[in-house]
Amino acid sequence: MDRRTRLELSNLTARLMMESGVSWLDARAKAARRLGIPPGLASQVDEVDVRDALRAHQSLFLPNEPAQLHHLRAAALHVMKLLADFGPVLVGAIAEGVVTAHTPIELVIIADSEKDVEHRLLSAGVGYEIVSSRGAQAVQFRCAESEPVVLITANIRARRVTSSRRREQAQRLNIQQLEHLLGRTAE
Repeated sequence: MDRRTRLELSNLTARLMMESGVSWLDARAKAARRLGIPPGLASQVDEVDVRDALRAHQSLFLPNEPAQLHHLRAAALHVMKLLADFGPVLVGAIAEGVVTAHTPIELVIIADSEKDVEHRLLSAGVGYEIVSSRGAQAVQFRCAESEPVVLITANIRARRVTSSRRREQAQRLNIQQLEHLLGRTAE
């Protein structure tokens, strides 16, 4: 795929995400169909390309995005403190600083069992549901600020994660790093 086509696909994918709140994979597939790009070629545009396009789109069309990002990061910090025993790490769009009106808070936590996490949520009075996220089973709920939260549980014995080089560059924030970004000190 040439550079111009790659950029066009990334930009249309970002626009569809902003307008309709669909995942980047669904938006990329829809954008590829609109542009007449075969799915095999469209897969050359990855999440990093789309996030770059989202950043550019937001800088042009969403001047209030920093306030929304701050709100979502503060909500994430609240949930991370609730789940501090599980070593939560903020990942995804909010960690990267690229949000839409539909961006969920995505946290990776380390636990021997999802039941441990479910027990913690129940004891805190948090309702939840089991969903699929990124091809793995996850727990989804809404935090006090009514922002959607997706918890992806990694087993402590399977902590080693295999991923592409670009994926390894993705931003990951622990509690202390997020507090620093928000200008807060540890309580």
